[in-house]
Amino acid sequence: MEIKELRVGNLVADGSKITEVTAGLLSNWEVLNRDFGGYQPIELNEKLLIRFGFEKIYCHHFGDYEYHKFINGSEYLVWFTDYSLVWFTDYSFSIGGSRDEISKGYCYCSDGVIKYANQLQNLYFALTNEELKLKEL
Repeated sequence: MEIKELRVGNLVADGSKITEVTAGLLSNWEVLNRDFGGYQPIELNEKLLIRFGFEKIYCHHFGDYEYHKFINGSEYLVWFTDYSLVWFTDYSFSIGGSRDEISKGYCYCSDGVIKYANQLQNLYFALTNEELKLKEL
């Protein structure tokens, strides 16, 4: 994992422990990775998505589960088990997709690239200007 993939507040794995990235950690990133074995990205899974506030919903159309996170009355994210993500919105802003897709009210954001917690946190912040934080269980 490279430092350019991280922001303060992102979650990384320190062995079996989840660690929140701080300014101090970022400023010592190279030394910590070299001398202490490094931090690793955290692969998204059901437990983590639920702690991020996503709801597990069965989709009969695809015969699989999806994970929905409602942001406000007009937006929500859907994360699929193939690591793709769709952002449904009334806004015209998008990170991908054609004008036809945008006019239909959704933006297909990824094709199997939202695999790790820090990637989802960064995309969520870019779309909402809010941090995606874990809920305590």
